[in-house]
Amino acid sequence: MAELAALGVAASVLQVVDYGTRFLTTLYQVKRSKHDFLNNLQTLHSSSDNLRDAQHELQIICHSGSNTGAAISSLAKKSEAIAKEMLDSLKRIEENSHGRKRDAVIKTWLIILKEDKLKSLESRLTEVKADLTFYLSVNLRATARETLENQMQMLLEMRDMRADIKAMGDASSASEIQAGFGSLAMEYLTGGLHERQKLKSEFTDALIARIHHSEAKALSDSSSIQLSPQRRQHLEQIFISRIRYDTIQERELTIKEAHKGTFRWIFNENNAETSPIGFKEWLASDGSLYWITGKPGSGKSTLMKYLLQPVDESSNANRCNEYLQQWAGDRKLTIASFHFWAIGSDIQASKEGLLRTLLVQLFRAHPDVIPLVASSRWESLCLFNEDPRRLSLDELGDMFRQAIKHISTRAKLALFIDGLDEFDGDCNALISLIQECIASPIKVCVSSRPWTEFENAFGYYPRLKMEDLTYDDITKNYILNLLGL
Repeated sequence: MAELAALGVAASVLQVVDYGTRFLTTLYQVKRSKHDFLNNLQTLHSSSDNLRDAQHELQIICHSGSNTGAAISSLAKKSEAIAKEMLDSLKRIEENSHGRKRDAVIKTWLIILKEDKLKSLESRLTEVKADLTFYLSVNLRATARETLENQMQMLLEMRDMRADIKAMGDASSASEIQAGFGSLAMEYLTGGLHERQKLKSEFTDALIARIHHSEAKALSDSSSIQLSPQRRQHLEQIFISRIRYDTIQERELTIKEAHKGTFRWIFNENNAETSPIGFKEWLASDGSLYWITGKPGSGKSTLMKYLLQPVDESSNANRCNEYLQQWAGDRKLTIASFHFWAIGSDIQASKEGLLRTLLVQLFRAHPDVIPLVASSRWESLCLFNEDPRRLSLDELGDMFRQAIKHISTRAKLALFIDGLDEFDGDCNALISLIQECIASPIKVCVSSRPWTEFENAFGYYPRLKMEDLTYDDITKNYILNLLGL
């Protein structure tokens, strides 16, 4: 396969990079300390056979007119020239050092390889590493988009050529491989190198950085990466686990359960005494926002928890599903919720907590949108099983907006956000995010104290004022049950 031949050239180039790194390290040791210099020089001499092999392979490629591609051929020529220069220098030093003392050997070394020559060699090695990173990013990303059969054929050939690719084990099909194609390719490329782990880590980090580069991101379509169903599901779980945080369900669990019999009025037929105007009708209609408001301690959070609980133990559908499904029609209905909590951990009262919590629920319901809203991160996971970059608040916000956009084209989405007054940031920024959400064809039910900011933003939408509607619950249910009546 042409792709494997090109990777073979890349492996030879890496041999030069590996040796060149040690070559320069030994040279710079002369300036810092003479201790162990001769031992290191001897190590360079004894391992130069690998460099000669790599140079020989690169010479053949440079003069054979191989169809491995212009980019890798150019890289081979640069690397072959560097390898030749290092081998020639070693030969001259060896010829001029025979039978001489250490100080004389060091002097010879410094004469042959002066400061400007070292700087030039270092610069050229850096350029080769950068060119190789670019080449590998293009090659590996393209291969990951080929059929699973082609990928598997390449991996099997790599394993046959490098018995130390342990990550593949005895796998004989794509579904049995849990490592990313990029990780396995790096195992192949760095096999046998002196600085194997260091170079593998450096190039993996550089390749991931390249994937996240703005220019590369613009050209990326990570949804076209070919994966077995098992591996796709595994990566989706990894991705979601990175967004999740430890206390994600803590607030919901601390909210008191509604007392038996309370809040049933919210789904009653409209009448002046018991039904908030339009809540059930709002759920079933195209209405975009509903505001549950009330004084502190009036039961807003308890009501929100009640609305989101299953109808009974045998059902996963919450109490709003029946009416929301009328709105959804034959489309999939997706519900996500969040409870702000001012006295909890910092994240539980933050925009970051809101976004992470909602995204976890959205991605669990629609995992296929992950490559669409987090293209670079998904590609990094697919190739290397890792995505070490920290998620910023801006990125979470962009991810959330894109998720809303994509999901609302194929499903009906309803969000329930409790305790807006417990948000620890600028409530106007939170209001703007909610208004941005309802600009899409989705529903948002919010609860908060009747602050002026919320009154100005939500006052024109249908609302429920808790203290006007919970008196009967308190007297007829809670007190009577306490008295055993």
